[in-house]
Amino acid sequence: MSPRSLATLATLVSLLAPAATACGPAPSPTPSPNPSASGSAQTPNPARPGAAPSRPADGASAWKTQGTIARGITSGPHALFVRDAYTAFTAGNAGEILKTTDGGASAMRMDTDGVTDALYGITFSDTRTGWAVGELGRVLRTRDGGDTWQPVELFDGDDLRLRLHLTDVTASGPFMCMVGWYGLIAVSRDAGDSWTILSTDLPNLHHATLPEPGHGWIVGDGGTILVTEDGLHWSYQPSNVKENLNGVYFRPNDARNGWIVGDHGTVLHTTNGVEWIPIHVGTTAQLRAVQFADENHGWIVGESGTIVTTSDSGQTWTPQTGSTMVPLEAVGMASPSEGWVVGADPGRNAALGIILHTSSGGR
Repeated sequence: MSPRSLATLATLVSLLAPAATACGPAPSPTPSPNPSASGSAQTPNPARPGAAPSRPADGASAWKTQGTIARGITSGPHALFVRDAYTAFTAGNAGEILKTTDGGASAMRMDTDGVTDALYGITFSDTRTGWAVGELGRVLRTRDGGDTWQPVELFDGDDLRLRLHLTDVTASGPFMCMVGWYGLIAVSRDAGDSWTILSTDLPNLHHATLPEPGHGWIVGDGGTILVTEDGLHWSYQPSNVKENLNGVYFRPNDARNGWIVGDHGTVLHTTNGVEWIPIHVGTTAQLRAVQFADENHGWIVGESGTIVTTSDSGQTWTPQTGSTMVPLEAVGMASPSEGWVVGADPGRNAALGIILHTSSGGR
């Protein structure tokens, strides 16, 4: 975070001190946010998914680098939205949003109207309308499929909660949810036309998912798991862990089978949407994100370039190599073979931003 941002945040925290006390435990001193030029034609990637992917040699990585700072493309992505095997967006440091429409063979920096705040979450509510959120309450919206993004103010007035870091945004149908520091939850039931801030006595929240409209989960510091069935009323679910929880995933239209990942190799799994069972995946790394391409094939990513995968619905997990030590923060799979992983140095060292791609499921 820039000195300017730190100074601004310090002022906000001092103003919010009484509210922070009322809202439960204060966050850790350095909480981690969980946490893509417009209109130019792109040359389609001739290596389209569907052709048999080539296997890497023994010991080689099937995750290939795309768009590192060495190629002058990215300053450090924190978040990822994958539409299909060809189209994906990243959001990251310095207000940067990247878009690819050819499977990552090329990427373009989108117009974000001069925004320089780091972005930690990105999603689309339909093919044209997308949202990105980040530090100091920054919210961006696109109405043209992601080519241009404009800052938006969710509320009138000087509500200081809207100047706290937003760590994630997610959507399912017309229902949307944003989460952030100090237990901030903002919800919309009309595809973002209007928003409601929910008051919560919670620590920092890192990630949210909505497998069905209005039915979702949020995870955060200290083993926090929240669940809702209407989007407005959230309640605790016991996690039986104290570690910070950083990522949660349910497949669309399946509110029973879910996964949560967190610090110290924490992985939780539910088959009924209620009870969470610890799973061992062979690592003690800080885990940041989890996603399944179908009911069998899943991936978990985290610090020090950690990638683990399953092809049997999570019964067994196998490490994969991405040939990087950069903290990996998001994974998005268009299919069991095609997908991306992104990451950025938490110290905002742009030289350590990375985008990895696979056409073989990382195998």
